[in-house]
Amino acid sequence: ALYLFEPHNSLNRPLHADPKTKTVHSSAVAEQIINSTRNKNQFMGVFTHWDNSPRYQKTPKLSTYHTKPDPLIFKKQLLVQLVKALMTESPNDKEDLIFISSWNEWNEGAVMEPSIQDGYGFLEAHKDAKQFITKTF
Repeated sequence: ALYLFEPHNSLNRPLHADPKTKTVHSSAVAEQIINSTRNKNQFMGVFTHWDNSPRYQKTPKLSTYHTKPDPLIFKKQLLVQLVKALMTESPNDKEDLIFISSWNEWNEGAVMEPSIQDGYGFLEAHKDAKQFITKTF
């Protein structure tokens, strides 16, 4: 089985990046995640925020950014991936996993835990998506 590590998986597909800064707004990456199809051998992923540009100031690599991390974008990605997981066969025929990148990756902005900036927004988005899926399916 293959794990689709996001946003890296989507960044490997053609996206319109700013040629000077090599950045792509995270909403564009989220749309790629939402519009992607899943095959049987894939575990899917979602992300909260990603910016690895501080690591590559002299030799920029393609990275994503938010003007502000957005729990609603995260919730939308998660809902779509949960529906895909329920509607398609899982890679191991027993259980399905969706990977979240990541719980506490502060240096790259991939944070889900409570913060001054976003409060409990990402945790609430996760809870809301899970509750919606539980009630609907």
